[in-house]
Amino acid sequence: MRPKDKEAQKALSAQFVGRWPNGVPLVLSPDQERAVDQEMEATLNNFRYAADDPFGSRCPLGAHIRRANPRDIGGRGEARHHRILRRGISYGGPLLKEDALDDGERRGLLFIAANSRIDLQFEVIQSNWINGGEFLGQAGLGRCPLTGNHSGAVSDRFFEARAAAPLTGLPRFVTTRGGDYFFAPGIKALRQIANKCRFDPVKTEIPFAGFSMGDAKMRGLFDPDRLLPYVQTILQDEKNTVIRVKLPSTTTSSPDDGNNLGTLCFVGRYDDVKTVLNNVKVSNGTKKLLFSVRQYTQTGRNITRGEDLIVGTEDVGPTEPVRGRLRKVLCEAWRALADAYRPEQANEPSQADGNPPWMAGIVREIAESASDTALRRTASARRIDLVNDLAAPATYAIITKLYGIPPPNWVTELAPALPFARQHVGELPPDWVAKLIGKEPDNPGLATTQIWSAIVLADLIGNVQSMGTLHALARQAGSEMLDYIDTVLLGARASSIRSSKSLLGAFVQNEGRMKALYAKDLSNGGDWPSVYYSDVRTILFEIVGTTMASIPMAFASVMGALFNYRLDLPTLVQQPVPDVLSHIIYEADRLNPTLPVRMRYCETDTNLSGNAKIKKGEWVAPLIRAANMDPRKFGEPFRFKLDRDIKTYLLFNEADNSRVCWGRDRVAMIALQECVKAASRLQGLRRVAGKGGEPTKLAGITIGLPARFTRVTP
Repeated sequence: MRPKDKEAQKALSAQFVGRWPNGVPLVLSPDQERAVDQEMEATLNNFRYAADDPFGSRCPLGAHIRRANPRDIGGRGEARHHRILRRGISYGGPLLKEDALDDGERRGLLFIAANSRIDLQFEVIQSNWINGGEFLGQAGLGRCPLTGNHSGAVSDRFFEARAAAPLTGLPRFVTTRGGDYFFAPGIKALRQIANKCRFDPVKTEIPFAGFSMGDAKMRGLFDPDRLLPYVQTILQDEKNTVIRVKLPSTTTSSPDDGNNLGTLCFVGRYDDVKTVLNNVKVSNGTKKLLFSVRQYTQTGRNITRGEDLIVGTEDVGPTEPVRGRLRKVLCEAWRALADAYRPEQANEPSQADGNPPWMAGIVREIAESASDTALRRTASARRIDLVNDLAAPATYAIITKLYGIPPPNWVTELAPALPFARQHVGELPPDWVAKLIGKEPDNPGLATTQIWSAIVLADLIGNVQSMGTLHALARQAGSEMLDYIDTVLLGARASSIRSSKSLLGAFVQNEGRMKALYAKDLSNGGDWPSVYYSDVRTILFEIVGTTMASIPMAFASVMGALFNYRLDLPTLVQQPVPDVLSHIIYEADRLNPTLPVRMRYCETDTNLSGNAKIKKGEWVAPLIRAANMDPRKFGEPFRFKLDRDIKTYLLFNEADNSRVCWGRDRVAMIALQECVKAASRLQGLRRVAGKGGEPTKLAGITIGLPARFTRVTP
């Protein structure tokens, strides 16, 4: 990098590290390497980031020393909880002078660190701070430029301080040759050893399968490489059907345990996962709450300024009345929408779930039209982003045309800010903003809704160990989205044209019918319309966000499975199987689940298989991937088969589950079917080779899947 310019190379290396070669930090001397005199020697480590350089204008936000020791970033106590004692010891002699011949000597560093909690100290630094894309709430930073696990891909990038554009294609500068974790007993332990005391490992306090320093990519709590041994153990070992992991106390605490987060239990057998996801047990006509969605409740309220979402409520307990009211308001609006399309059938009984059968045709027509447009637009290029070009526009057409939410004609402030690790475009220097002029997306409304939805869903479904990372971004995304829906809702209420051929219009037309539902809960009648429209706002927020994020993400999972198993989609759709499109979707998602892990909280001691018991107060992580591979439920689990019982699949929750997604059969499955049908028209469809074919993700949510094809069939 910067060939033939020694000074530029030296400055760039200082940007990578955060210090000049003589140790002077950029925070104190950003433009030149000052001499280390007695005064400077005393101040080499006397600086802070949040206080002295909050925007990274001196020391880049992603520089190595800023990541390895964040000092005051994230608050006074955040970095202190994860600090380590460390020392690097060089071997192999001094570095060779420039242009010197290779003497064959092996050179490197021995890295030694002292920790009291490996998982809370070294692993947090190595995984979250060095190799994590988000760093203490600052998204978009990528990996550490010096010690990060880079591969030279375009996505491996680094933002210099005050730079208008990032450096891309960073190579890997550090190669780990080996290493391990060692136990060094303290004085108390040495005395006990001398007294012949035994130290049996406490399994609930040690994460399953430790990892060594030889692995440059440290596993997060839900990393697939960490979960794989869990899946294998749970499915193969008759005794170990539950794996417990002690959670660090610095993460968001359990509501009942004060600062002690307690234990996370991984379950994976199909029947156990079904028990946990069902949440409620019915005995002698009485409902009892076994597992709650407490995390969804808390996160939902954080995102919506204190309101409850349907996904965060229960059929039993304190949120039961809210759940019943929100679902009734939504189902009544859907029925009114159906009546507007078929007024002659308004008095006919609908299905048991309140979903008139003719609505499927309305949804299908919208999705089919948008999908056909996407294929015609990409046909000549013979390349397509299956999510961004196909699934996202089809989903967005449903939101704008059926839900009645018009597209914003502006781009969210998060869009230009996220790549620069900011939350607001106003935080960007003017020269950075200037570089963005002319780079607005073709469809600002789609891009904005996509960003809002991905961030909100990522925060909502995140796990208890890392849920705090996205909170600030999710609050902003949620606030922007709620404000926009408020504006749209006010416009619909004020309009003299009252058409109910949209869900938004149906909500407005249903206002008078909802009085009895609200007035009884308010003294003296109260201002029930304001409460009603507050509910409508959060309902629209939830269904728009989950629709926009989950359908494209599920489609990406389906197509990813077909690519991985090298299955020809045009051939599959011709198979003589009833409802073949649904079978393809469910079976592909079984092999490559959209949401491989869910989260629940145990409210009542519950017995599972193998004499295992989940105790009240424990967090539970049902492993959907393990349940989908359980041979007790799915014969020949590693084979792609289209003759399985659709009701047993866990996409959008099992069919007879009381928490089955409201939009599963009304919207999601229909849109997915149309996207699969459209993709089946692409002959020679294949994933783009190499790094360019990897899924594009925003906050862990898939928003892109590049592919190629040879031609489009009618």
